[in-house]
Amino acid sequence: ARAEITPELAPQIPLFTQELPEIHEIIDALKLEAVEGLPPHLSIGELEAIAHSSIGLYISDIINAITAIHHRYSPQNAKELAEKLFNYKV
Repeated sequence: ARAEITPELAPQIPLFTQELPEIHEIIDALKLEAVEGLPPHLSIGELEAIAHSSIGLYISDIINAITAIHHRYSPQNAKELAEKLFNYKV
């Protein structure tokens, strides 16, 4: 079976897109939502490293991954968390 949409009907069909977050959006989310899974006292550079390692994931997936990593490995610093997050993503 083949479905076709008439030109009159096409503009009435909603189109939803969801873009992946940018680095600054990930950093903001890390500051607000991922406090439990993050090592304490992170610098902006450390937050950027964590954010870069999570590019390609949605915010909710990043937060869930950080929480899972925290419970499984308890990373002690940003570098260790960034490595675990990158591996989790891959």
